[in-house]
Amino acid sequence: FREAVAKPLVATLAMAIALFAIRKLINGGNLLNLTAIVAIGIVSYSSFLYLLVGPSLIKDVKKTLSEIFSRK
Repeated sequence: FREAVAKPLVATLAMAIALFAIRKLINGGNLLNLTAIVAIGIVSYSSFLYLLVGPSLIKDVKKTLSEIFSRK
């Protein structure tokens, strides 16, 4: 349980630090800037989580998506 919570938590903290740093560079509150910040958040969280968890992350995501979208 601790490992299942710790790695996503570390990835979340790293993403938050990255977004706070980027937010200083991106001024304004228009839709384009908001979209850029969301995209950077998605990419940074995914990257940090992949670095922490490794290739098993992609296997788990594929398995989860196949179970969600499987026809019954």
